[in-house]
Amino acid sequence: MGLVVLGLGLTAGVCLSQDEPSPQSAPAADQQGGVSASRPSISAEELGRMLLDRPPVPVTEPQISAATATPRRNLPTDGTMVVDSRARLVPEPATGWFVLRFLPSEGASPPVPRRVLQGELLEQMEAVIAKDPDAIFWISGETTIYTQRCFLLPRKATVVDSGVVLATKGAEQPHSPQVPPDQPQTDTVSSEDIFKKLMADDPGRPLTGRSVRPDHRELQGESIAPLPGKAIIQAERTLVVDRVVRIVPERVGGWLVGRFESDNTLQEPPVRLLPCAMLTEAERLMTVGKGRFAKLKVSGEVSFYRGKGYLLLRSVMPERQMGQL
Repeated sequence: MGLVVLGLGLTAGVCLSQDEPSPQSAPAADQQGGVSASRPSISAEELGRMLLDRPPVPVTEPQISAATATPRRNLPTDGTMVVDSRARLVPEPATGWFVLRFLPSEGASPPVPRRVLQGELLEQMEAVIAKDPDAIFWISGETTIYTQRCFLLPRKATVVDSGVVLATKGAEQPHSPQVPPDQPQTDTVSSEDIFKKLMADDPGRPLTGRSVRPDHRELQGESIAPLPGKAIIQAERTLVVDRVVRIVPERVGGWLVGRFESDNTLQEPPVRLLPCAMLTEAERLMTVGKGRFAKLKVSGEVSFYRGKGYLLLRSVMPERQMGQL
């Protein structure tokens, strides 16, 4: 009986020792509880910043300064006309061009300065400013645009002080005789009179073709210059329609020239191409074609300046090679 009581007492002591914490572990638990209670909570964003080696750099959007931005010139449209505007003709020694600087008018700002395209009218204006450098002109002409530059083909120029009108010779245009206004007829013509008049007219000779003998003159050495003869294109403002040309750079002068493809007589020398929007289109066709459009079919207006021919393009079309001989 005594042994049973002793065993129960030992069992109760073991249970009490398991339920009660040991005096050595209690302070450690209190310390852990105190540390965990005093540690602040860390968010995911703060944890990410702690893991980064360097602090994040804010992204700045690109900004274009107004001082460094290239201003776009307000150029007129290619083909617009300038009508009766006062301007002075000023030479540009660095480029060799002549520039028209327009004078302001009442209630309107002056047009953009324009370089003058080569022609007979420019030669006459040069002669005027050679005598009077401060001469003012009334100018009318056509505007062209090329490589963000403004040009003008003058059509009419009048000296303001003297009133002298400068004009080009121009091509000879067929004209019909002036017909007087209708007047009441006093005499009547019968059908018999008309028949007699027709029978009395001389029918003339039939038209026959005239044979042209080739020129067999002997040449000494290589042929350098064309044979003496009458050039096909002679007058100012002559129109060239649907001619096949090859556009090549000029050896001296920096111009682009058009060489007529079907000219075997050398009576059509190459013409310099005046700057305009159609010249830009021709350059684009030659670049995009990659050699396929070596020939172009062009139409334009011819002008002459100091003995050289110039062509203002009006239309440009690629001459496609269809593989035909």
